Amino acid sequence: MRQCESAYLSKANKKNILNKFIVASIIGVISLNGFASVNSIRMKISGNGSWDEAGIRFNPGATPAFDGMYDAWKLMSPNLNVPQIFTKVSTCEMLCINSYPELDCKRTFDLFSRISTPGAYNFSAVEIDQFDPAVCIYLEDMLDGQLYNLRTTNSYSFNLASSDENSPARFRVHFSYPANLVLFNATCAQSIDGAAIIRKAGDNAWSYQLYNSTGNLISSKVSVNETDTVFFLGTDNYTVNITTTYGCSESYTFYIGEYAPVAAGFTTADSIFYLSQSEIQFTDVSLNPGYYNWNFGDGSPIDFSQNPIHKFTAAGDYTVTQTVFNGSCYDSLTKVIHVIPELTTEVIENNLNNLVNVYYNGSEIILETNFSKIADMKFLVMNSIGQVVVNSEINNAKPGRHAVNINGNTEGYYTVMIAVNETIAAKKVAIIGQ
Repeated sequence: MRQCESAYLSKANKKNILNKFIVASIIGVISLNGFASVNSIRMKISGNGSWDEAGIRFNPGATPAFDGMYDAWKLMSPNLNVPQIFTKVSTCEMLCINSYPELDCKRTFDLFSRISTPGAYNFSAVEIDQFDPAVCIYLEDMLDGQLYNLRTTNSYSFNLASSDENSPARFRVHFSYPANLVLFNATCAQSIDGAAIIRKAGDNAWSYQLYNSTGNLISSKVSVNETDTVFFLGTDNYTVNITTTYGCSESYTFYIGEYAPVAAGFTTADSIFYLSQSEIQFTDVSLNPGYYNWNFGDGSPIDFSQNPIHKFTAAGDYTVTQTVFNGSCYDSLTKVIHVIPELTTEVIENNLNNLVNVYYNGSEIILETNFSKIADMKFLVMNSIGQVVVNSEINNAKPGRHAVNINGNTEGYYTVMIAVNETIAAKKVAIIGQ
């Protein structure tokens, strides 16, 4: 049972309508159901066979003082057995609806009560789901400091002693505004000059722990006054866990990147070349480069051009490294180029290429043949520097699959030469996972 008027009431006006509310307090309850709006909550007290409500809401047009368009005075029930609940804007100004400006920082409201009959009473939060889910709402019992999460459980019971309009507040409602992160990227992938500003607006007693992507604690602090800045962050994914003294917790994941990422990159026509074709075009596809550095892995001088052409003079496997700079940041990429010796026997690929398929199955080289008749087949396998590692033949080879054992040979690129009658073909195959 509670009375409330949403329009501004002067002291004279309150006297004029008092009789109307006395009647209402005797025969029933005037509810706050019509006051609901975005970011609003109704705190309800129940006990001794009656109940009452006090509303708290946030509206961009309201102010912390009394607003005739948004607030409502509290008119106490003349029935002393009815529990009363209310907020205040000053020592003597009691409100049943208390409107504040938009919720953009931590807010707290003292919750007062008038209890004539001591005993057990229930406090509950009504219409709490209108707030953004990230807003934390707690009820604090200032008698013992206990905190109650109104988001997880919206109803709690308490034993209340006698109190009147001038008694200190027994309860306090906390609204915690979500943290705000401002991120600053690192200059380079290799640098640690990134930063993160963590802000809990209006909150002067919160703590945090910051972890990197491997779970290592990077920074932590307690009793933060609104804002803290974490320096010396490199490019990585981070998680920050935030807790407040009144029970709220938040967790956010964020990424610190680079201002202007530098990424090396280049292409070639192939990764395997015959020695006669070893004058190779390297095409730059790097991101945000300014300067180039090419190391071809063969002892030749460093090349500083963007798209060099380089000739390898001997068979072998060469690790080519491109490094790009933009004045302060750099990145490198390596690729292996395989240069294989020339075949000493004339290769007539056109006749055999469609009849022989060569591949590596993880343990053996497989020759798949599709001859029209039984034929003698000779084959040899050479590594990337021209050494013969297998030299064998199969007499009266039938069409089908033929396995070549290469145990003991290292990973790399090999050339398989197949001779049938007067026709010779060569196939390249990669041996990986030996």
